[in-house]
Amino acid sequence: MLFFTAPNGQAPFGGRSNQYHHQEAMIACIAEYEARRYAELGEMALAGAFKRLARQAVATSLRFWQKEPWRDLKNAFHPITRHGREGYGEYSVYSLLAASLYGVAYHLADDTIPEAPLPAELAGTSSAFSPALAPG
Repeated sequence: MLFFTAPNGQAPFGGRSNQYHHQEAMIACIAEYEARRYAELGEMALAGAFKRLARQAVATSLRFWQKEPWRDLKNAFHPITRHGREGYGEYSVYSLLAASLYGVAYHLADDTIPEAPLPAELAGTSSAFSPALAPG
């Protein structure tokens, strides 16, 4: 996840549901879990990278949340237009999913874990995190 997510925390595009904010909510939730897990293992560089990824995932959604009404899609069209909405992806369904995932991320968060650079901020090198991830 550290290598496929954009440096701003946004999920890569590719699929019917990727334009909904629940993608970033899942990233934040999983990243907070992994930050805690790696911190318990003493892998603070990885823990910090996951912590940063979680924060970036939340930050990338904020620009849409701060509009009235809140947007559940990343395309920034007013929700009433239904532009880019799949028939199964009603506003309430994916809004509630994103909200619940961000709530879980909040409860998983350990603010004692300091942020560390993401792979993209270190030229994508895995060896900067852990010898176990180093190539070869």
